[in-house]
Amino acid sequence: MHSRSVSKLHRLRGDCKGVVERGFGTVQAKFKPYTPGVVVGPLAKKRGGKDYRIDAQLMIKEFTGIILAAILYRNRFHTLEKYDREPDMPTDLPMTPISLWNWGIQNRTGKLRTASYDTVKVALFPRAKATLSELGVCIFGVYFTCQEIVKKGWLHRSKEVKRPQNMQVAYDPWSVDYIYLFPNANSTEYWLCTLTPHCREFIGCSFWDVWQIKDEQKKAVAENKLVSDAKHRDLDRYIQETIKNAAKDMPSDTREIPKTQRIKGIRQNRRQEKQDERIGPAKIE
Repeated sequence: MHSRSVSKLHRLRGDCKGVVERGFGTVQAKFKPYTPGVVVGPLAKKRGGKDYRIDAQLMIKEFTGIILAAILYRNRFHTLEKYDREPDMPTDLPMTPISLWNWGIQNRTGKLRTASYDTVKVALFPRAKATLSELGVCIFGVYFTCQEIVKKGWLHRSKEVKRPQNMQVAYDPWSVDYIYLFPNANSTEYWLCTLTPHCREFIGCSFWDVWQIKDEQKKAVAENKLVSDAKHRDLDRYIQETIKNAAKDMPSDTREIPKTQRIKGIRQNRRQEKQDERIGPAKIE
C-alpha cells in the first residue's frame, strides 16, 4: 500500500491503525526469513548496527511479486483456526478468508455493488491536487491535457473563460503517461489526460522517476545559477570599465565642437566602419 494512502487511512479511521500495521507485519513474516537486506536489529546509522542496504538483492519488480504472492496465499489458503463461527455456517466450510467472504456474500443480508475494472482501479490510485494554466493540468511539475480541457477553452487566457482552481487528480505511480482528472468535486466522473509535448522527456517514466529527475534538475539549476550570478557580475564590471575607458579616450575638445558639426560625418564614418569590418573584424578580448 502506498504510504500516502496509509496516512490517509489513519486520519479517517484511527481505530484501523493497529489493523493496518499488523497487516504489514503479517505479510513481512512470509518473506523476511529468506530475504537479504531486510532490517533486523539495530540500525547502522543510529546504533552502529549492520547496514542492511549492503545485503539487498531484489529489484522492485521481484519484491512486488513476493508481496503479491504472500497476499494471495493469505486470502486463499491461510486457515483461521480461532475464527468466531456463525451458528448456521456449514461444518465443512474451509476457514480461509476467501471462503468466509463468499459465504457471507451469499448468506447475509445486503449485496455488494458491482463496479467496472477501470472504476475500481482509479478509485484505488493515490490522489493529488493539481493546478491549471495555459500549459495544461500540472502535478509535480509535469503538465497534462485532454480533449475536454481544450473544448472548454481552459488553456487560453480570456475574461470569458474561468479556469477552476485546485482540481483533484488520481495518478498511477508506475506510469506518468496519463492521469485521471476529476472536473467536478465529489464526483466519480473523470477525464483521461495525457502528457503534453512540453513534458515529452518523461514519456515512459514512473512518478518516482519524475521526482528523482526533478530533484536532480533543481540541484543543477541552483548550481548553474551560482555560476551565472558570478559571470553576470563580471559582465557588469566589463561594461562599466569599457564605458569608463571610452570616456577617457574621447578628445577633451570634442565637447566644444558644435553639435551640427559633430554629427556631420556620421554617415561617412559608418561606411568606413563597415568597410573595416569586411576586411577583418575587430577581436574582442
